[in-house]
Amino acid sequence: MADPHEEVGPNNADENPSEGDGAQGTERSEIERLQTELADAQERVLRAQAEMENFRRRTRRDREDERKFATQSLLTDLLPVMDNIERAIDAANQTGDGSGLLQGFQMVHYLLLEVLQKHDCPRIGAVGDLFDPIVHEAIAEESSDEYEKGVVTRVNLFGYKLHDRVIRPAQVVVSSGPAT
Repeated sequence: MADPHEEVGPNNADENPSEGDGAQGTERSEIERLQTELADAQERVLRAQAEMENFRRRTRRDREDERKFATQSLLTDLLPVMDNIERAIDAANQTGDGSGLLQGFQMVHYLLLEVLQKHDCPRIGAVGDLFDPIVHEAIAEESSDEYEKGVVTRVNLFGYKLHDRVIRPAQVVVSSGPAT
């Protein structure tokens, strides 16, 4: 009978080959298991790094958008002022009186348009433009011998963009084509 305190070594493995193969097999499976765990851990690290980089990009883009559109509420508040100035100019044009008032409003109107343009807030909507539901809101349709079907014939209320985002679509009347 073998001594229970006897060390098992390479020489002892030769005595019982089946026990030696089992130990080597166990060592191989243990190495394979550890290699699999290592590969899984490396994959998790790479995924975590990729997620972190995506998070950084998303955060950077959100910050840029926040800066880019920070003035949106101010500009939205200015638009009714612009509308009222345009109405006053139209009223002064129709009455023919108050040329000084008309001139003053025209100057203010021009300055406001410049300010809006300076802040990347261009006007949307012009007679003769092709109707685009992204930037236009059709409030009516009328027959027109002058314009083809789907073309803006009148602008009721100008729309505005802030950079590439529509902050108010233009309210327009669209041609239905020639009268039949």
